[in-house]
Parts: sequence; C-alpha cells; structure tokens
Amino acid sequence: MPMRPKKTESQRLTKTVLFRLTELEEAQLKRTAAQCGMSVSDYCRAAIFGTTPKQRLTPEQQKLLEEVREIRWNMSRITNHWRSRDWPDVRLELDRIIEKLKPLLNL
Repeated sequence: MPMRPKKTESQRLTKTVLFRLTELEEAQLKRTAAQCGMSVSDYCRAAIFGTTPKQRLTPEQQKLLEEVREIRWNMSRITNHWRSRDWPDVRLELDRIIEKLKPLLNL
C-alpha cells in the first residue's frame, strides 16, 4: 500500500493553542464541528482563518435537494420545449419558476 508523501516542515502542525470554554460552549463547539463533518481542531482552524464551515446536510435534506434538482431538470426540459414554439406567456412563467428554484440549489 502506498504511503502518503511526507509534509514539509512548514506544512506540519507543530504548535498547540489552548483556550478555556464553559461546558455549554464546549458542547456547542463539538456539536457544530461534528455537524460540519470536521474535528474540533479543523473547525477552529477554519473559523480563525476566515473560512465559514458549512453544516452538512442531513439525509432528509439531501433527499429533498435531489428532488428539487430533478424538478429543476424537468422544468428546464419543459422550458426548452416551449422555447422551440411560440408560447410567450407560458415561457415567461416557466422562466420565473426556474429563477425561483435556482437560489434553493445554491446552498
């Protein structure tokens, strides 16, 4: 099995930083890091250096997102079909629906 390449000295995480939290703060930090699929260290490092960690989607949210994507795909197909004909009112309405769906897909 191939080994991972060794990190250079500048890439190694060699320093430790300690800070104090209340029990509630620690619980919230651990919960939030877990929801983002990150370790507490990785979560803190990301937050400190300006990255906003995103929570992972629950299986139910993932399923709903897949359904919305499928609806978007179907609406695009319908829109393309109507664009090939002269149906301006229907076409405008479908374009409005697609524009409303786009923000939902850009999590």
